[in-house]
Amino acid sequence: MRSTWTDSRLDDLNQRVSDIDRRMADGFARIDTELGGMRQEVGGLQSDVSGLKADVGSLKTDVGDLKSQLGALNRTMIQIGWGLAGAVFASAFAAITTMVATQL
Repeated sequence: MRSTWTDSRLDDLNQRVSDIDRRMADGFARIDTELGGMRQEVGGLQSDVSGLKADVGSLKTDVGDLKSQLGALNRTMIQIGWGLAGAVFASAFAAITTMVATQL
């Protein structure tokens, strides 16, 4: 290995260092460009997530409304059922009473 540094060897070293510096600068510029694009994509995703949160909130409200409507329907069906049962009982009572009254 040579231990002396001539001007040509120093020039070669300087050129290599300059090439490395240029390649690093190009690489960092490319990375900066890619990161800028990724930032824009993440910004778009954040707005999409905000929209989804609003949609989920709307769905929760709709489900709550649906639950209350189903509860009201359930109460109505129970009332109709008891009303029909009462009507059947009253009809049976009237029929039995009529039969007993006509037999006397």
